[in-house]
Amino acid sequence: MERFAVLNECRGKGVGRALVKKVESNIQEDHDLSPGDLFMHAQIDAVDFYKSLGYSTEGDQFVECGIIHLTMRK
Repeated sequence: MERFAVLNECRGKGVGRALVKKVESNIQEDHDLSPGDLFMHAQIDAVDFYKSLGYSTEGDQFVECGIIHLTMRK
């Protein structure tokens, strides 16, 4: 999963959570996934948000498009 964005005025209203859950649901419907098959490169500022959705960090920080990221897996 890559490149999620929620407008500032919509943050804190569950929009991002609903978006991620819908994408996860669509992926799981279309593919036979094993635990750990969902992964993303999360911006460092969003890591806690994705942790709240059940993702775990793995590996070291890296820079992508000039922004620090971590790989996260669920």
